[in-house]
Amino acid sequence: MPNHKVMIVEDEEIVAADIQTSIEKIGYSACATASSGREAIEKAGSTKPDLILMDIVLKGTMDGIETAAQIKELYKIPVVYLTAFGEDGTLQRAKVAEPYGYITKPFRDRDLQIAIEISIYKKQAEVEKAVLEAQNRQLQKAESLGRMAGAIVHHFNNMLQVIIGNMQIAIRQMPRDAGSVKNMTAAMQAAREAEAITNQTMTYLGDTSDKLEPLDLCDLCRLALPVLQAAIPKNVVLETDLPSRGPTVIANANQIQQVLINLLTNAWESVGDAQGVIHLKVITVSAAVIPTTHSPADWQPQDSLYGCIEVTDTGCGIEHSDLEKLFDPFFSSKFIGRGLGLAVVLGIAKAHHGIVAVQSNQGQGSTLRVFLPASAENVVA
Repeated sequence: MPNHKVMIVEDEEIVAADIQTSIEKIGYSACATASSGREAIEKAGSTKPDLILMDIVLKGTMDGIETAAQIKELYKIPVVYLTAFGEDGTLQRAKVAEPYGYITKPFRDRDLQIAIEISIYKKQAEVEKAVLEAQNRQLQKAESLGRMAGAIVHHFNNMLQVIIGNMQIAIRQMPRDAGSVKNMTAAMQAAREAEAITNQTMTYLGDTSDKLEPLDLCDLCRLALPVLQAAIPKNVVLETDLPSRGPTVIANANQIQQVLINLLTNAWESVGDAQGVIHLKVITVSAAVIPTTHSPADWQPQDSLYGCIEVTDTGCGIEHSDLEKLFDPFFSSKFIGRGLGLAVVLGIAKAHHGIVAVQSNQGQGSTLRVFLPASAENVVA
């Protein structure tokens, strides 16, 4: 039994001592006693008990009912009335403070123990419920913002298509030696770059209509290796652990290669100018061994097996305070306005019903894992 703290509010010292003896006998700690309402409010604020046993008749101008109401408003500490008054009028007044229990004197230790345990359990349940409700509100808010952002991006992308289309027509109709062709071409390039950003944003939001098919994760990695090895700085060594036959996933090849590029880019940027190693591995794991801390946080496994792309680096690591912001668009501890790299990785994982998990310590490197549902379908030749 946890050693919960109980505060006793009783105007008779002998009775207060008896109550203290009773609660200590059943395993609780008496953290404070008070004989008046004002004293009770002050000590409740300073000692922060888990529960208050409150007599209704107290010294001073405030009775136990008024005191309990103020404590509830100020500190949200549960109160159990422990009083000799049990008539209907007192009971009706006592309801105002919404007590967690009402015991009439004289009482048995067992009745007191039951009242305390039920009250503390009820309070803990209320706190847990409030936390879950707050998390649910945040999830609903995030979903709402995601839908709004998706709609904005779609509208913006549609307008970009109109702009690009009209600029193409205008350029074709201009004389080749016209001085404005150069300006129009530069504007076209900027519009294309804006289009790429909108496409990345839709991917981050998990909004993609790209073709999905059964693919071997190891084959995808091997196909991307020449490009990746050419891009990796000379001070970084890329090691691979790719079985001849990897897990099959229902995915889009271009998007999975984009995941690889972004993961490895993040890894070699973490290594910086120092000599370092990046290890790329593909494995099949059971849902039971997937880390419980992942993004998105509300994800629950729906399959028994998952393909895992794992990238480990010997770089600078990630501060604990930055882990929650790691997948935010344009967040980076290395550069200002880095872009959508890891945000896109998360978006692609979500679009494929998967997750991303991060393990890192400052100065000790990082491991990023992308988990995608494994499939029993045959790989398309």
